[in-house]
Amino acid sequence: MKIFKMLVIVLLALTFSSPVWAYTLHDPIVIGNDFEFIPANGVTGGSGTQNDPYIISGWQIINTADRGVAIYIHNVSKYFVIYNCFVWGSVDGIKLISIAACRATILNVTAWLNDDGIHVEYVPNLEIDNATVTYNSLNGIYVRYSDNMSILGLTESRSIHGVKLFYSNNFDIEYSTFDNNSQTGLSSSYSAGSTVAYNTVSNNWNGVHLGYNDAVEVHHNYFTGNSGTGLTLGWLETGGSYAYMNSFIDNGYYNAFDFGEEDSANYWSKDIPCLLGGMVSRGNYWDDMPCTFAFSNCLVYECVGDYTIDGSEAKDYNPAKYEW
Repeated sequence: MKIFKMLVIVLLALTFSSPVWAYTLHDPIVIGNDFEFIPANGVTGGSGTQNDPYIISGWQIINTADRGVAIYIHNVSKYFVIYNCFVWGSVDGIKLISIAACRATILNVTAWLNDDGIHVEYVPNLEIDNATVTYNSLNGIYVRYSDNMSILGLTESRSIHGVKLFYSNNFDIEYSTFDNNSQTGLSSSYSAGSTVAYNTVSNNWNGVHLGYNDAVEVHHNYFTGNSGTGLTLGWLETGGSYAYMNSFIDNGYYNAFDFGEEDSANYWSKDIPCLLGGMVSRGNYWDDMPCTFAFSNCLVYECVGDYTIDGSEAKDYNPAKYEW
């Protein structure tokens, strides 16, 4: 099995911007307090302050021997950045538990062939930028109890769930791709006040599933080729979410589904500033929306008529004639 994994990673290394031989092999890294940020534990620079965080950079960590964690950092209060590392063949590629607010950043990492590519619990204000997370057997990124997280520029594919979140409010996921996951590209439960925008969500079973979420803004996403549903919205108690200026194309059973039934609290269009002045309501593009007649509404052609969301009586009152 180990030989097989090594052959596969070498054969596919050319698909990554930094091939595996650009990294230096390192033993698994475990840091369990502030005093363990030392060179022996992979620290390559920094002093742990906000302006000079500790740097863990340039390592390839292969943990197939005991199926442990490649990089495990927990119970620390120093600032640190995990940068340009390649982690694979582990239960968790990168695992962060109980980190003080605003201390952790993950930048330009590749997590491949783990159970969870990145596993996070109790890490507020985490930033994950420009990561490549693929071929992980459970979750690309798994998050619990971690508010104010930002994921930007993620390339994620071929897991069960691309990103799976629980009890994590005010997350921001933008400019990312979720592709070929067997269940969901992005799944969130019991969360509120978040943004999902400018993402491409394609060829998953379900694209984005926001089952028990309030006040989420879902806009400027491209949902295509998802076998089950492109976007699913539910809600908790304090109010619904907004989905607007998204494009839904060639999704299987439903382009979108609203768990609200006849009394949905979600909104499938939203008032935004118009370039010509004032406000204008913007909906979504639906490839299954008959649009024989259309009219110009503040520089955008809208279809005459409403689009009813499956699962509820919710409607998009401003369906767009063309893709966003």
